[in-house]
Amino acid sequence: SKEDEEETYHRVESFYGEFTRSFSLPDNIDDAGITADYKKGVLRVHIPKLKDAPKESSTKIEVS
Repeated sequence: SKEDEEETYHRVESFYGEFTRSFSLPDNIDDAGITADYKKGVLRVHIPKLKDAPKESSTKIEVS
């Protein structure tokens, strides 16, 4: 019906407490230079690229 065509849907993810997300990154990133901050409900992660050849590693990132 015409009413159904005019409906708008929004998806909002709300979490209480601790949660995790994981994803794969390309080999050409500088894992030692990764930074993150959380302000006003928005998590921003900065992932710089490597200038030299990639290396294998694992890094824990602290969010401020």
